[in-house]
Amino acid sequence: MAPTPFTIRIPDATLADLRERLDRVRWPDEIPGAGWQYGTDLTYLRQLVDYWRTQYDWRVHEARLNAFQQFTVPLSEIDVHFIHQPGIGPAPLPLLLLHGWPGSVWEFYKRRFSQGKIGSHSPPPPPVFFEDLAPFCEWIFLPPELDCHALIPV
Repeated sequence: MAPTPFTIRIPDATLADLRERLDRVRWPDEIPGAGWQYGTDLTYLRQLVDYWRTQYDWRVHEARLNAFQQFTVPLSEIDVHFIHQPGIGPAPLPLLLLHGWPGSVWEFYKRRFSQGKIGSHSPPPPPVFFEDLAPFCEWIFLPPELDCHALIPV
């Protein structure tokens, strides 16, 4: 099945509802001096909610992500969302970045997309190292000549 173009469009009513719910939050009591010992530190949580209520601009972040070519494709009855960022240069190296729960594509935006680095370099010389690959070696399909565990720095 062909990918379908995708644009993030959160309705204004949804954002207004979020602001209203944040305005009506019912704060719990906190054990004096507990900090993070029994859950989220209440002072931190109040500051975070205040930031979301008064400073966070959803539309700015939405526009940043919508600057990229986004698509969805149905896989096993789930619509999988992805960004297709073409490589730059004579022989760009294909790269697939995946995230898990509770991650999001925003992690990649902050690290690479915002710096204009995705696809802007020639392929690195072998060996190529991936820091967080070890737990996923059994799930990754690589050409027979590549050993997943050999790509991981010791």
